[in-house]
Amino acid sequence: MGGRVVAHADVLRVAERMFDADGRVDLPELASQLLVSRATLYRVIGSRERLLGDVPWWQGQQVMSYATARVASLSGAERLVQLARVFNERLISYQPLRQFLREDPVLAHHVLFLPEARVHLRFVALWRDLFAEAAARGEITLPFDIDELAFIWVRTGESMLYADLMSGLEPKVELAERMQRLMLSDAGVTSRFGSACRR
Repeated sequence: MGGRVVAHADVLRVAERMFDADGRVDLPELASQLLVSRATLYRVIGSRERLLGDVPWWQGQQVMSYATARVASLSGAERLVQLARVFNERLISYQPLRQFLREDPVLAHHVLFLPEARVHLRFVALWRDLFAEAAARGEITLPFDIDELAFIWVRTGESMLYADLMSGLEPKVELAERMQRLMLSDAGVTSRFGSACRR
């Protein structure tokens, strides 16, 4: 068993199924299912936190693809605002993730926010690319530095998505949307909120 070769993609696929079942990834069970030793498993994944970061990142990419299709008819800054809203709605309703937050809040905090697992960093980079593409197409005018915008945008979404983990409050998609809309209020968002502000 110890000499078997396993690819990271294979590990991630099984780990994602385990997480999707009950919000947990048991590494001894994962090694058993893959027919490898724990030492081999750790050589492939690097660390428990790194693997647990890869799972929500992979799932988040699938959710982002779904959200992108949902807002395909929109354009400009409004498309970005609604893209974030659809993404946040899906994550808030994803019960395995909520179970993970409830049952192991310390580990969840490490995975979601600290550099080792790279979840936060990769989503900041993803949104930076989305803002850069929208600006290059002339759909928005960036309101301030793109790196700062991407960081604050993602951190705003996180603070609402994981409000229960951070402060014991109820997650609120509507509040995240309101704050993210304000960030792009000078970048071409047209909505009832923007119209009201201009009156």
